Amino acid sequence: MSSRPHTAVVANAKIFPVFANRLASHDLNEYINTAKKLKNWLGSEKAYYPDALRNIVLLLEIAHQTFTRRFLPTESSALAVIDIYQALIRAVIPFLRFFTEEDLQLRLQDLIQSSSEISTNSIYPIRAESEATTQEYKDATSIITSTRDATPSTQLMFPSNAQMESVQSPVRCTRAVYS
Repeated sequence: MSSRPHTAVVANAKIFPVFANRLASHDLNEYINTAKKLKNWLGSEKAYYPDALRNIVLLLEIAHQTFTRRFLPTESSALAVIDIYQALIRAVIPFLRFFTEEDLQLRLQDLIQSSSEISTNSIYPIRAESEATTQEYKDATSIITSTRDATPSTQLMFPSNAQMESVQSPVRCTRAVYS
């Protein structure tokens, strides 16, 4: 066996927090570029290995929160981001069968439903963001975004089948439900 059997899984575990930070960014271009990279990666069945599933949902939730709280209230930024946002959320639909945990299924259902309810007809300035909303947003993204961007490459990789079965991701989740 190779001395690097888990390269893709380990590298992705380091990149997930980087993507989380970038999807939480107020910068339109950074959000769009990261969402495009993630959408392309999510277009392959190989992206849905067991250790990636919870991270995928977290990244989609962060993308949703950023879109709805940062970009949607401003018509120009909402129009610039809506297509990639909806494409990102829809990217997981063909692969829903991989999300076997009930909490992940429910969270994905909410994301898919929410994104489908947003259309260009509904984009208009909603309101200025309150302090409570800002704090809620920071709290919601703090767990996955606590890692600094020290990764030289931010390209997600696809693990081999052997890698997918044996590696546990080091990213911690606070909303895990165990039965």
